[in-house]
Amino acid sequence: MKPETISVILPIHKIPKHFTQVRKALFTSTTPLEIIYVIDKKLKEKIKQENAYEKILFETNRGRGYMIQKGAQQAQNDIIVILHADTLLPPKWDETIIHAMSNKQVIGGAFSLSFINQNTYLSLGIMVINLLFNITGVLSGDLSLIH
Repeated sequence: MKPETISVILPIHKIPKHFTQVRKALFTSTTPLEIIYVIDKKLKEKIKQENAYEKILFETNRGRGYMIQKGAQQAQNDIIVILHADTLLPPKWDETIIHAMSNKQVIGGAFSLSFINQNTYLSLGIMVINLLFNITGVLSGDLSLIH
């Protein structure tokens, strides 16, 4: 394992509308990085490796859990970020993660949820998800999980 490096796992069973933006946001990392796309085999020709630090794995089992497990088995770095393929990370996301994980009392975390296109229902949903996290401390996959 390499210290202060990040493995990002993206399980993809269909290519989301904003996938190009998600990928570009990942490429802004100043931290050594590996990106592991675990994609449904039927998407084999749709996603191509663009950088040396990207890996593409294929999964025949349907389900995000299988895909995450396959990606985690291949991850080479100390910090693993599990990211939905339609989730944009905030600016300097990698520096934020490295800083948080440098605290020995921190074993994981997540980013707060927000949406590009806002409406009343989404705003209410965000409030509920963030409130539940603040009350229970339980992280959900929609927040992009960090371990």
